[in-house]
Amino acid sequence: PSGPSSFATEAVEQKINVTAVDPLFNHTFTALSTIAVTSFRNMFSAIREHTDMVTTEKTFSSIDQAEEDRGKALNLFLEDYYTGLAHGRYICASLPKLPFEDKSFDLVLNGHLLFIYTDHFDYAFHLAACLEMCRVCRKEVRIHPIVDRSGEISPFLNPLLRDLNNKRIETEIIDLDYEFFRRAIQTLILRPVNL
Repeated sequence: PSGPSSFATEAVEQKINVTAVDPLFNHTFTALSTIAVTSFRNMFSAIREHTDMVTTEKTFSSIDQAEEDRGKALNLFLEDYYTGLAHGRYICASLPKLPFEDKSFDLVLNGHLLFIYTDHFDYAFHLAACLEMCRVCRKEVRIHPIVDRSGEISPFLNPLLRDLNNKRIETEIIDLDYEFFRRAIQTLILRPVNL
C-alpha cells in the first residue's frame, strides 16, 4: 500500500529499482492529488484532535514537525507521479492478489495496512496477504506496525505467526527507533523458506 508517499521517489534517487503498488494508482494526477491532499489534511486534523494517538518524544519534536515532514513527502510523490507511471514504477493493484511473477522482488514492504485495519480486514485477508507477499518475494517481507489503530498488538498476530510458521515461513519481530503513532515501534519480518 504505497499510497502517496515519497518512498519510491527517494529510492530511485538512491539508484534502487523499486515498484510501488496501490489501488489509488488508477487515478489521474488531478484526482489522486485531490484524494491525497484531502486525506493528509484529515489525518493531521484527527491527530490534533486526538493527540494521545501520537508521541513527540522520539522521532518528531512536535506534530507540526511531523506534518511538515509528511507534507514534503507528499509533494515529492506528486512531483514524481507522472514520471513514475511512465516508467512503470507505480502499479495499480491490491492485496491479496498481486500482478507479479513468483520471487519478483528481493524485499517487500507493507506499511500501515495489515494489523492497523483489523476492523476492516479479517484474519483470512491477513493470512492471504502475507502468503501473497511471500510468493512475490525472494528474501524478506516487512510489515509495519503490528498494532491496531488503538495502539494495541493486533489480535491476529499470534495466530498469523503460527499459521505462517506452519507454511515454512520464518517470522521475526524487531524493534525500531522510529515512533510517531504511539506504540507503533515494532515490525514483523517474514522470510519465505520454501514456497
